[in-house]
Amino acid sequence: MDYISSLGILALGHRLKIISDNILEDTSQFYKDSKIKFRSNWFPLFTLLLKEESISVGKAAILLNQSHVFISQTSKQMIQSGLLKKVKSKKDSRISNLKLSEEGLEVARQLTPVWQDIHSGLLDISGFSGIDLEQVISQLEITLKDNDLLSQIQISKERRISEEIEVFEYNRSYHSDFYKISHLWMSKLFGVSPQEQKLLENPKKYVLDLGGKILLARYKNEIVASSSIVRLSYNRYQLTKIGVLEDFRGLKIGKKLLAKTIEKCKHLGAKSIYLQTSQKCPVATSMFRNFGFTTIKQTLSDDQDYEISLELDIK
Repeated sequence: MDYISSLGILALGHRLKIISDNILEDTSQFYKDSKIKFRSNWFPLFTLLLKEESISVGKAAILLNQSHVFISQTSKQMIQSGLLKKVKSKKDSRISNLKLSEEGLEVARQLTPVWQDIHSGLLDISGFSGIDLEQVISQLEITLKDNDLLSQIQISKERRISEEIEVFEYNRSYHSDFYKISHLWMSKLFGVSPQEQKLLENPKKYVLDLGGKILLARYKNEIVASSSIVRLSYNRYQLTKIGVLEDFRGLKIGKKLLAKTIEKCKHLGAKSIYLQTSQKCPVATSMFRNFGFTTIKQTLSDDQDYEISLELDIK
């Protein structure tokens, strides 16, 4: 096994490119041996023009799933070789279409048996491998079209980070962390009222002793987020504080913390969770809505900021 192969699926793109390069190199050599002036990389556009008769560069790029620049460069090579020519579009004379020349049509006739030989050779290779290569490639193409790799990588990253996040209940030894996280985002967005300052300085008195809870999130050995819930009645709680340190936002830490906070409320027997947010917090508000919170009230404050009251019914 060579080094690239030893890297496994992580080197999938490189391995597929090596296979592609080998196939294109071998077919190009076969064209040369067959005394036909044709390049393997011309095959997609050439066969498309056999089917479409004439076509614009833009439409060809779309149908072949290639860039406009790539099709433009390839067509220039084929025009220089005498296989293609440019003609005016019948629908719009301002647009130039690509079309096979007489020489191109003659080369197409010469290529017919050559393509039959290449097709047979590829089927033999597929048979030697013990799998239906065409079916595998087709399935991979469909899968990547429906589930692009970048999105899957992002999902994998979110899952990995989520597994590294530890959510646990507050105790006195973490008071400085709770105070820092809460005070930072509150002072930056809204300012800290005297009542809120009291809560931050003495969460035991104003949260814990009243039946509430405080949760903290640890990521890479650092406390990076906190949430607190206050008991409003025997089965109704208010989510009063939930914040993530700025350097750790975008990692979905708030999402996991909110999920754990809701779970904690359920464990405490809550039937509903109430919270207040603001138009200054669009990302947080969107997250709340994604968890099922709905608007029950929206008011305009003195500083022209919309205060939004949300509630989640727990079944």
